[in-house]
Amino acid sequence: VSGDLTIADNAWIHSYSHPTNGGAPLLRCQTLQVAAGGGFNADGRGYDQNRGPGAGTSAGTTTAGGGGHGGKGGDSSAGRKGGNAYARPLIAPYTGSGGGSTTSARGGTGGGVIRVEANEIVLAGTLTAKGGDGGIYTGREAGAGAGGSIFLITQRFSGSAGSVLNVNGGVAGTSSGGTMGGGGGSG
Repeated sequence: VSGDLTIADNAWIHSYSHPTNGGAPLLRCQTLQVAAGGGFNADGRGYDQNRGPGAGTSAGTTTAGGGGHGGKGGDSSAGRKGGNAYARPLIAPYTGSGGGSTTSARGGTGGGVIRVEANEIVLAGTLTAKGGDGGIYTGREAGAGAGGSIFLITQRFSGSAGSVLNVNGGVAGTSSGGTMGGGGGSG
């Protein structure tokens, strides 16, 4: 964008990362203003299930591990390992890894990347790159995706009390209280 960019109330930019290689878009502008009720949404728009450097371990007919990124993904009660952490804060933004799947339940996708370079950022809205929730089907419980990244480079930043930054991992698809949640992201 050659000038300023304003995201109005009820307006959203959906930031998708590549589901198999993690490539992510970069937005450059002079001034970015995000109004309350609007923002960037990269929830579940990162690595696909079973993908990424911190992918959760898949399982046949039991429970699968959660995806890792800024933190390790949760291990399953059946011994399937959660994905390892691999984020390097302040170095580069990384896409969240997907959770492990089972034969009948889909693993959650990782969170995508919100990457902005601007002279000034004025935030009253939401920047979210949450991991996707794991699926469940008749006792086959999939791991959740890890949170993605929010990476802002700016000379001036101001945020209001209602603004939100979210890189949480997804919730495990579990009926038995398992711990295969996705690891958090980085920002």
